[in-house]
Amino acid sequence: MSSSPTALSPTEQLVEDVAAVCFGAISPATKRGVEINDAGERGGPTEVVLKGRLGAALHRLNPDLAHDTVEEVLRILSRPHHPTLVRNNRWFHRLPTDGVEVEYLGAKSRETSSLARLRAAEARLHRAS
Repeated sequence: MSSSPTALSPTEQLVEDVAAVCFGAISPATKRGVEINDAGERGGPTEVVLKGRLGAALHRLNPDLAHDTVEEVLRILSRPHHPTLVRNNRWFHRLPTDGVEVEYLGAKSRETSSLARLRAAEARLHRAS
C-alpha cells in the first residue's frame, strides 16, 4: 500500500504547501513555523504546540481551575484525538467555541467536571440550542 498523500488523506506538509501557495498569490509575508521559533519553545520541527504560551493563556482564561487541571487541558490539546488530519482539524476547531471538558477533584474531594475556556468570554460564539 502506498504512503503517498491523496486528496482523501493529505499530509500536513501538503496542506502547508498548498496554503503557502494560496497566501503567496495575495502577497502577504509568509514564514513556516520553524522559521518563527524565536522563543525556542519547540522541541523540534514537528512540534506545533507552543506549550509555554498556551499554558500561560489557559491559566489567564481559567483562573478558577487548579494548575494541575489546566495542565491536563494542555495535554488534551497537545495530543491528536483522531486518526485523520481532517477529523482532528474538525475536533480542534470546535474547541474555542465549546471549550475542553475536564474532570477534577473539587470541594470536599468530589469529582467535578467543567469546561475550560480557550478564549475570552466576551469573544465567545454562542450556538443556538
